[in-house]
Amino acid sequence: MSAAAPSNSSTSSTSTPSPPSSSASSVAPLTPHTLLSWLIAHTSADVRSLCAGGIAGCVAKTFTAPLDRVKILFQGNNPNLHRFMSEWSGPMQAVWWIYRQDGLLACYKGHAATLARIFPYAALNYYCYERYKRAVMGWLQRHHIERISEQAVVSVVAGSMAGTTSVLFTYPLDYVHSRITYQVKIARYRGIWQTIRSTMQEGVEQAKAERLASSMQHPPHDAPSASSPPASSSHMRPSDVRLPLPHALYGLRKLYTGFGTTVLGIIPYAGVSFATYDSLKKFTTRYYPDSEPPIAVRLLWGACAGAAAQTASYPLDVVRRRMQLFGLSSTLPHYRNTWHAMRTIVAKEGVRGLYVGLSINYIKVAPAHAISFFTYDFMKQALHVNDERHGSGAKR
Repeated sequence: MSAAAPSNSSTSSTSTPSPPSSSASSVAPLTPHTLLSWLIAHTSADVRSLCAGGIAGCVAKTFTAPLDRVKILFQGNNPNLHRFMSEWSGPMQAVWWIYRQDGLLACYKGHAATLARIFPYAALNYYCYERYKRAVMGWLQRHHIERISEQAVVSVVAGSMAGTTSVLFTYPLDYVHSRITYQVKIARYRGIWQTIRSTMQEGVEQAKAERLASSMQHPPHDAPSASSPPASSSHMRPSDVRLPLPHALYGLRKLYTGFGTTVLGIIPYAGVSFATYDSLKKFTTRYYPDSEPPIAVRLLWGACAGAAAQTASYPLDVVRRRMQLFGLSSTLPHYRNTWHAMRTIVAKEGVRGLYVGLSINYIKVAPAHAISFFTYDFMKQALHVNDERHGSGAKR
């Protein structure tokens, strides 16, 4: 018995479960620090660079969302805001009017679509810019054209290519954002997916109407056979028209309305933006050889870049918005193409019509670019993105 006692006691001592430790049972709370640590440990530098650009774009757009909505309403010649368009303080008055009419959330109408668009757009824009710039500089050096490789023309070319790439993949979300944001009193579109579905259906109906109108203007000359009596085009409805291509293609065509104008505008916009930022950065950092320039100076780089880019491309931005918003207002005519749109706007509203809302953009774009570039540089440092591998040439 005495020999069995220790055995029982040891068995009981080993079988008694010990309380679980807090580190094993609890999950670390999700905080910005833990998220950054996870990204650094588990993702490549390319992914972290994309995340840095996307976060920078979202932060900047959130800060300027109310003014962005007013700009779209001004560009679309919204009748509810006509009285604010001719005053310098009109943008802020318009924001206040929207707030009084529908509350704070109305100032952020369409912001979900904005974030859904701006994260991939900004991520691709920054990432592709740095990749394209390295590629252009490498090509120049291989062809012994080193004297150009450090000039602003490289930034213009790389920025234009990056902007075009970003727009190609995110343009439908920009189109959706414009249509949601333009609504003031009547909510025709209520969400991103509902707007995409409705817009694609509108594209199919528009294609059928165009095909029906074409068949009425140019009826077929073939003689009808006895087995298939002719159907009069005048008695047909658009819903009876058969389209030669899948309906999805006509829907996509509608979602890409104004894409050509956007590309024409993004080439000077992105090129001038990156070139101005890099030039100012290179010029001022020589005065701070042993430290980072002050935050105010770094914000000023982005503000100047945004103002210069907007001045260079704003008329095409107005044309793009007008083409996107066709059908939502009786005041907007149908534009056949970019050149027709510009001629029509100048004929009806004067040259000033191509710059309506520009004052808002100076108020909005300067802080937006300042915040975006600053946040991007900050996030690159926080995510340990290698500047030598991904940098735009200048030390950050």
